[in-house]
Amino acid sequence: MVHGKSTMFRCIMNIYEKDSGEILLNGKKITSSTLDKVGFLIEEGCLTAEYTVYEQFSMFGILKNMTDDEITDSLLYWLNKFGISEYLNTKIKKISKGNKQKLQFIVAVMHNPDLIILDEPFSGLDPLSSAILKNVILELKKQGKIIIFSSHQMENVESLCDDIFMISHGKEVLYGNLNDIKNEMDKKKIRVVGKIDKDKIKCEEIYNITEDKLDTYDIYVNGSENTSKVIEALKEYDIKSIIIDNLSLEDIFMEKAGVKYESE
Repeated sequence: MVHGKSTMFRCIMNIYEKDSGEILLNGKKITSSTLDKVGFLIEEGCLTAEYTVYEQFSMFGILKNMTDDEITDSLLYWLNKFGISEYLNTKIKKISKGNKQKLQFIVAVMHNPDLIILDEPFSGLDPLSSAILKNVILELKKQGKIIIFSSHQMENVESLCDDIFMISHGKEVLYGNLNDIKNEMDKKKIRVVGKIDKDKIKCEEIYNITEDKLDTYDIYVNGSENTSKVIEALKEYDIKSIIIDNLSLEDIFMEKAGVKYESE
């Protein structure tokens, strides 16, 4: 079996048989009755082209033991939430990729599950739709829902997640609380805009310098207390701005995995 995020999600849902170990929800094994309280958005899509939106969601609602009224109320609520209520009686095949992704999210949450699993939920969404979905996920989080989601977009992970589990080539790279991981790194990134000679900067606390674009550099520093030494070493250059920040999640991935993170 190839081990990755989608495989792990399918094991949670009892679609795939796991090789070893246990998967527990609130300390109990996941059964068919447990799965009625789980919502799952799969990366490949689960919509039937010839169905209308209402027909598709009626079918899914029945599978989740929802009444006709519950199905209609939930569907209308979520369609309005995403601003796509005009598609209620439209066939799936006539709906754009981005709006299909919104519909697949609604499939995962229409029955008010306790655990929500989202495999690449932002795939195919424009920036506005991504922002709407991000707010919806945060609302569900505030309601006490358990949300597990995968994403290749690091900024979404950083803005939404409390805990992370990063995989590279099927192996664990990082696991734990995101804030704790960042604090434990005890490294800083200094973004410098200006004309510098990165090969001539003399400061032993610097362990890497990368050029992001013309006259914009990221200087990586060991020890948060050493940023002042680096800034002192930059005084001889024509600097327009300096911003000191924690390492991004992408930076941390590169530190731990030893390879550049591929977003696609």
